[in-house]
Amino acid sequence: MQNIPKKLILSHALPPNDTYTQGLDQDKSSLQLIDQLDVPHLRRILKLSKPVHKASVLHDALNTPAEMAAAQGMGWNLEDGELPFAALKAVEFGLLGTTKTVANHWAFITLCSWHVQHGQVTFSADANALGLTRSESEEVLTVMKPYFEEDFIHIISHPQLPPGQWLAYSDHFDALSSASVNRVSGRVIDDFLIGTGKSSHHKSARTLRRLQNEMQMLLYQHPINDHRPVGINSFWISGTGAIQANALQNTKELYSNIQVVDFSSKDMDILQPLSPQWVSAWSAKWEEIDATMLPHYLDAFLNAVQDTQISLCNDTACITLAPLEISWTRRLKTFLRTSKISRSLNE
Repeated sequence: MQNIPKKLILSHALPPNDTYTQGLDQDKSSLQLIDQLDVPHLRRILKLSKPVHKASVLHDALNTPAEMAAAQGMGWNLEDGELPFAALKAVEFGLLGTTKTVANHWAFITLCSWHVQHGQVTFSADANALGLTRSESEEVLTVMKPYFEEDFIHIISHPQLPPGQWLAYSDHFDALSSASVNRVSGRVIDDFLIGTGKSSHHKSARTLRRLQNEMQMLLYQHPINDHRPVGINSFWISGTGAIQANALQNTKELYSNIQVVDFSSKDMDILQPLSPQWVSAWSAKWEEIDATMLPHYLDAFLNAVQDTQISLCNDTACITLAPLEISWTRRLKTFLRTSKISRSLNE
């Protein structure tokens, strides 16, 4: 059996706007979508699995269900808005845990585009989605960096991060709640900004908002936007949170056993969810995953490999499946039973 990450997280694998934890019968169209998928390996896995965790998020949650599933796989405290994904990258890049000079207060700084319409501000796209090049990213960083340094925020560029995104460390990020880019993309940002909601009373909220305003003015006049149909006009802070010191040693090993696959793409993001074109792209992605990845996980479920899990998520909910630990006789009876995907997920 091939060596695979034990925990597979499939983001946007469930149809959008289903809570699932409240019963699938509330949305017949989504039931039909998921039951009509041509995914033989998924169907077999479902017959050999049981839901071990179901969760849904509120409308004002700062992290997505897929991010919560990854955090659970890492053994982190599931504190919304303080899941330390930036610190995790710092560990991955050898920046944290190997030097005493770098504090455990990290964040992602991501260039983005905000769109104002009818008095509402929407997070329309990040720099990577807008096609920012590596050279443009470094050009902008050169101009922005001194402003961040004045506020004791130290930015680090890394080639494995997408253009327009950097790591940063500062005491300003200590115990700061922040919304992930995936959570705010396409949404009105009023309730997700630093200084609102859970971060409204944070000691550095004013400093960070002031810096954000300064960078908006700087980016508005920057040549990077001269020939760009959609301007890059702000930055977003995300991924804040600290990894406990006693967990740093095992962080890389835990992360190596988690694989996250996002079903969404640039093409799907511009399509209306549940439209025929969206359904076609989503179904094609499912068929690809079923043919390439799920055969290996089927082997793991057949052999009831310990700690193997598959999490199916959308924008509101997540269901995590684990292998059934039953006798081969009962397993055979279960395997021969016919059932719909939707019924299996709702057991």
